[in-house]
Amino acid sequence: MTPECTWTLPNGRKCRGLAGRNQTFCRHHRPQTPGQRPTPRRDRYTPRMRWRATGCELPCLRTEELPSLVYELLDSLTQPGQAPSDRTVGRFLREALTRLGQVPFPYPDSESPQPVPSLASAHLGRHLAAPPSATAAFPPSNPADLAQLQREMATLFATLAEAQQP
Repeated sequence: MTPECTWTLPNGRKCRGLAGRNQTFCRHHRPQTPGQRPTPRRDRYTPRMRWRATGCELPCLRTEELPSLVYELLDSLTQPGQAPSDRTVGRFLREALTRLGQVPFPYPDSESPQPVPSLASAHLGRHLAAPPSATAAFPPSNPADLAQLQREMATLFATLAEAQQP
């Protein structure tokens, strides 16, 4: 038979809760041990929970927070094992860019943003010039160019953060 809690309630009755093994009180009346309590399982922040939270918070984020989210999403694509899937990152990236309305950093070849012509616009207007070839639109990537792009993006985000401060 499991022992009962020996705690006496304010009305004079016994608690009658189940006491733990070799314990005199139930879990509600047992004295607390000093120190920090363990983090509950629902509050642990695993990478999967972080991505789930990002998906839930994305529709509610302020416009000022979206450029940093876009950068984090792009960065997660370059880190192996950080994102659950490219599909998830792509969905989040599309939603963030749609809400933002533009790409938050300039085109890498020049100071002013110049969008690459899409294939859809070439099919819609046959009288337009032919779209550039795939090799011209997407030159081979160079790690030094990517590092330069990351430095430019960091400078841009620092400028945005300074502009947002009152």
